[in-house]
Amino acid sequence: MEDLGADYVFMPSKLVATSLSRSLERAESVHRGNRLARWLKGIRDKRLAIVIHDNPDPDAISSGLALKEIAKSIGVEANILYHGRIGHQENKAFVNLLGIDLGKMEENGLKGFDEIALIDCSIPGVNNMVPPNSYVGVVIDHHPPGEAEIKAEYIDIRPNFGATATIMTKYLQQLNINISKTLATALLYGIRTDTQDFKRKTDPADLSAASYLYPLSNHGILDQLEQPSMAIETLEVLGEAIRNRQVIGSYLLSNVGNIRDRDTLPQAADYLLSLEGISTTVVFGVTEDRIYISGRSNDIRINLGEVMRQAFGEDAGGHANAAGAQIPLGVFSATKDRQTLLRLVNEAVVKRFLSAVGVESAVE
Repeated sequence: MEDLGADYVFMPSKLVATSLSRSLERAESVHRGNRLARWLKGIRDKRLAIVIHDNPDPDAISSGLALKEIAKSIGVEANILYHGRIGHQENKAFVNLLGIDLGKMEENGLKGFDEIALIDCSIPGVNNMVPPNSYVGVVIDHHPPGEAEIKAEYIDIRPNFGATATIMTKYLQQLNINISKTLATALLYGIRTDTQDFKRKTDPADLSAASYLYPLSNHGILDQLEQPSMAIETLEVLGEAIRNRQVIGSYLLSNVGNIRDRDTLPQAADYLLSLEGISTTVVFGVTEDRIYISGRSNDIRINLGEVMRQAFGEDAGGHANAAGAQIPLGVFSATKDRQTLLRLVNEAVVKRFLSAVGVESAVE
């Protein structure tokens, strides 16, 4: 009818379906918000540990900050805890410019806390320092859990969302909590970084949350965050990644050797993905006790998070196009010669990854 010149065409069935879908989404949002509020009201006389994943990024940090604000509005005392380092220069600038208060798990542990909430991670002991099989009250995350069973009193995992910060923004809206300029800036930056400025795994909810936060944010700080200085170690690791690259078809793998800051790996993986003919990059390095691996992909044929899990076990995973893993050195740690250790690590990582993507012929 539009082709015949009609100005407007109304399809009652489509209008009803769209309206019903929106109503159901709003009802579900109200239900989730009420359930979280009820759980928090039930622990008013207790202290809450908000545990974010190891070496946290802006999405995890801002999401933890949002839950702390929600808890505060209900009268619950909460602290944000993390393990590892905030090494990426953008993440350091993010915490410093916004003055975000974080506690180290190594210094505080969980002593003195009565309840635990896992934010941007979902399993005790996996990418966090919570002892395995610990009781957890709340889990809020956007990473797909794979086949693992998630155990908590209240669970909200939305893999279709591009950032946990989007989920937390929805809670703040639903519970009518005033969002400060600092919190709005943190959440908006968390959404932008985890979706790569809405170019990676972005849901309409991410765009909606960002549009809500945008006028509330400090744009001067956002501009500063986008232009941080590059650390010397980042530059060195990037150089090693370029020099040591191994290209098999459209896969690029690079062993950068010994590292101090694991946050340099995803930066190198991002950079190498821009090389011509490369669809997937895997960059890995070794600390005193672990192998750290970071991957990036724009190949729609593979889910990088699932590939990482298949190749490297439960301490691996992520999204379809961005994932990581960490592996204890185990038997390799007995190797006294560091060069021999790096060679053995290289052979093991490359073989496992290529096997997981089905490139058996390239593995010697």
